[in-house]
Amino acid sequence: MALESALAAGIISEAEFERQKALLKEATMVEKRHGAASKEYLEPNRGDLKYKVAGRLLELIKEGRKESISQRQEGNRIHVRRY
Repeated sequence: MALESALAAGIISEAEFERQKALLKEATMVEKRHGAASKEYLEPNRGDLKYKVAGRLLELIKEGRKESISQRQEGNRIHVRRY
């Protein structure tokens, strides 16, 4: 829409319009193959915040407990596993 408006207003030439249109089409194809639109795309995940994990480790150490902490995939919650 913006490209068409720029062409109609005389801001860009017909050649520039066609060039930009081709670039946008190719960018869309790249996005579909490799980006967020692809089936294999993994959504960004921040995981557990470092200070929360560190705080939990300190709690366990103070309690004298020997446990491990791992991150579960669902919900990004801190999971404590006893061993």
